[in-house]
Amino acid sequence: MRQPCQMGDEMGKTKISKQEKQYGKLIVFEGPDGVGKTTIAQKIAQCLNDSDEKCKLMAFPGKEPGTLGDLVYKLHHDPSKYNVEDFTSASKQVLHIAAHLDAIERVILPTLSSGCHVILDRFWWSTWVYGVVSNINRNVLEKIIDIEREFWGDLKPTITILLRRPAPINRKVSLQYWRSLSYEYDALSEKEKLYYPVTTLTNDLELEVITRKIQEYIVDAMNGSDIVSGHVASSEQEQLDLNFGQDEIVNSSSPTVISHILPAKPTVVFDTYWRFATERQDIFFRKLKGQKAPWTDDPILSTFKFTNAYRASDRVSQYLIRHVIYRQDLPTTIEEVFFRIILFKLFYLCNSNSLRLKPLPYLR
Repeated sequence: MRQPCQMGDEMGKTKISKQEKQYGKLIVFEGPDGVGKTTIAQKIAQCLNDSDEKCKLMAFPGKEPGTLGDLVYKLHHDPSKYNVEDFTSASKQVLHIAAHLDAIERVILPTLSSGCHVILDRFWWSTWVYGVVSNINRNVLEKIIDIEREFWGDLKPTITILLRRPAPINRKVSLQYWRSLSYEYDALSEKEKLYYPVTTLTNDLELEVITRKIQEYIVDAMNGSDIVSGHVASSEQEQLDLNFGQDEIVNSSSPTVISHILPAKPTVVFDTYWRFATERQDIFFRKLKGQKAPWTDDPILSTFKFTNAYRASDRVSQYLIRHVIYRQDLPTTIEEVFFRIILFKLFYLCNSNSLRLKPLPYLR
């Protein structure tokens, strides 16, 4: 039984003039495979249609029988079926763009011109992101995507929803690959939101919750409101969950900022630092769990040594905490504890092979 949709009430609040309704709105969902965009796009399309806002759900490259998009999709995922052993990453992206052009010209533009909204599962963003991660020359990618941009003309998405997740749904991908995709989507969204509304949401909440949040953004966009890139607070913020079961997966989300002022705009360097720190902490957890090396797919972290993300996790710090600060057999006044810490920091001994600490006798 289909769940009732809440979007009708929201859409009833929109004030779209007849002139505006002559041309439909383009609503785009983006994100890496397994982020949940197809399920959410279907839900949003249902809500729009239920609220008398006629819309058509489409996907790039496409799966409708008898279309070029369907052929490209099948060739991409099962080339041997068409007697193709393999083909290059650049060739794949060119085929995808060809399917995009066919859908834009034959279906999307005429649909929008009729006043019907289009919800598009993927945009040219995915061509760029998967192309970059596949090491296609960026200049080549630019030229390929420029062809599609020409077909779009002056048309821009009314809103683009970029979805994130701590881990993909029903997919197992390498830590490094998932991180690379997420990073490139984030970097691209920072550039594209200068030209049209882009909202980034973490899809780790209940379907109804994330759908309602997206409905709010779509309603604002259809009303012509200024959309600032938004973030949904994830369930991870409510409680720290040391989940040791996600060893193959990376949490690709940038830190979510909850504030009454304008959202923070982290730079690429800031985002990269937090991804690095997160992976360093994950290595610590894997060691703590007793897993065998290698503890990461990251070539830098697997080659070189780095301090723990938390200073308190270091061996020396742990010794300080356990055997110097919290000593039940010694005085616990602030002055006494401070004095012990200073003595320890000045005089503890260790060598390169193993940590050998010799705390001094307690002095009065």
